[in-house]
Amino acid sequence: GIVATDEHLGIVIFNPGAERIFGYPQEEVVYKRRLPELLPENLAAAILQAMTSADSRKDWPWSETEFVSRTGERIPVRFSGSILNERGKKLGVVAFIQDLREIKGLQLELVRSERLAAIGQTVAGLAHGIKNVLHGLKGGSYLVDVGITKKDSQKLQKGWDMIKRSIDRTSNLVMDLLSYSKEREPAYEECTPNEIAAEVCDLVRERAQQDRTEIVRDFDPAIGRVCMDPHTLHTTLLNFVSNALDACLFDESTGKRWQVRVRTCAEPGQTIRFDVSDNGAGMSDEVQRKLFSSFFSTKGHRGTGLGLLVTRKLVEEHGGRIEVTSRLGEGTTFSMHLPYRTQARPNEPLRAEQNATARQPAAKEV
Repeated sequence: GIVATDEHLGIVIFNPGAERIFGYPQEEVVYKRRLPELLPENLAAAILQAMTSADSRKDWPWSETEFVSRTGERIPVRFSGSILNERGKKLGVVAFIQDLREIKGLQLELVRSERLAAIGQTVAGLAHGIKNVLHGLKGGSYLVDVGITKKDSQKLQKGWDMIKRSIDRTSNLVMDLLSYSKEREPAYEECTPNEIAAEVCDLVRERAQQDRTEIVRDFDPAIGRVCMDPHTLHTTLLNFVSNALDACLFDESTGKRWQVRVRTCAEPGQTIRFDVSDNGAGMSDEVQRKLFSSFFSTKGHRGTGLGLLVTRKLVEEHGGRIEVTSRLGEGTTFSMHLPYRTQARPNEPLRAEQNATARQPAAKEV
């Protein structure tokens, strides 16, 4: 698409390609709207700044961004633009826009195919884990039978606990496979990220006390109510905190006071960083390279290797990213950068906030 403006940024050229991208017919735009009205806030501000000040900037190199169409659809595009000058006078702006929807769609299909292939590999690799679950069910049922026959309440309770743990592991495995295989659009709602982080800390408090690990909360008070997907935030934070507790539990160091710190921090560009740090076993460089490989787990038969795959998928669907830093014997930090919106898009009305308990699945091993 091509859009050109006059010196006041009023649109004077709006070609058919621009019509397809923005969803506006030419007659509703030319001489009736200004270019900044159609652009993302940061790009509009940059162009306004360049046109109304002594800024010497003359062009914008190709870069990827997102435009919002007339219907509220988020359109991935590549944008480039130049200021038109004549004898030092700024006459207007010409913008070139490449629609990336088809390219992104093909990339998504490739990712989906790779994910399905990984699921096939994962199912094959999980056969041993499923067998262990069945052993747990058989062992638990045996103890229950013995407890009933001999009226031994201790064996009865022990057997029932084994059965419940096996059921939980089966449920977690199935839910992880479903989450990893299905495409999911983030469900944006108004929420308070610090409250969701606090919910996660409360959820694992009892387990942390049993493992003699301290949970430290370090929340940025500047973070208020924002628009993001609370399910993604809750699920990913719970996975990170559960992994951090496991790292402390598996640490063979003696004399340590184990600690898991959950930190939130507002960042520029409508982004919030969530750090989950532990001073547990840490990871070698080789383990870090394999972290997001299908069915790779540092927990032996206790882990499926799907947890971090599901977590990364949810974060990427939300437009975020994950960073990992770790030193063997010293601890690990997972940093998640999640973008938020100040309000829902026109085609995404804010949903009523769900009951907090609906977002609180049982703490699980990942």
